[in-house]
Amino acid sequence: MTTLVVFEGLDLSGKSTLIDLLNRRLNNSGITSRINKGALTCNNVLGVEREEQMSRYEKDLYYTFLLAQDKHIHLDNTTDVILQDRYYPSVMFYGALYSASKSLANNLPLSTFIQPELFFYLKCSFEERKRRFLKRVDNGFEDFDLLDSNEEYERRTIIFDEVMERVQNEYGNVLSIKVDNKTPGALVEEVLESIRFKL
Repeated sequence: MTTLVVFEGLDLSGKSTLIDLLNRRLNNSGITSRINKGALTCNNVLGVEREEQMSRYEKDLYYTFLLAQDKHIHLDNTTDVILQDRYYPSVMFYGALYSASKSLANNLPLSTFIQPELFFYLKCSFEERKRRFLKRVDNGFEDFDLLDSNEEYERRTIIFDEVMERVQNEYGNVLSIKVDNKTPGALVEEVLESIRFKL
């Protein structure tokens, strides 16, 4: 049976790096693993910059596309583990972040989705995020917007915390991991320790 494991968190929390290392580690140990990336957001579904610009029709369309996300991760038992980089909590987060109200996030029926064995919610401090941002700039990456202010980062963290708290209250399968001062290798070991009994 395929085990679905989801990684959530704000940009620059280290999700992609951790998933890539974990995928390699699992496959090298004889456990077939694959990565599925990308939650649906208003940018890649509708081509609009912010959800507040969406009409009621567009929001309904957005909601419909969101429900279709499951089609990409049906568990077909051909893989031992699917490592999902963002899932419906990210869409709930962006819906709450860019909407005039939080109705889209608050009213989303979570039972619609395939529920993972575990959500790993990666959290880092503003100082750690700033360090990672500057490192990416030094390495020539320009795929992120300007670094948020501390106040904006706190606002986004509060919203994401609320989303993950709702998931935890309904399913009890959220593990928060603080990534500050931890090497990628140490984070891989921490995740493996948590999922080993489920494989």
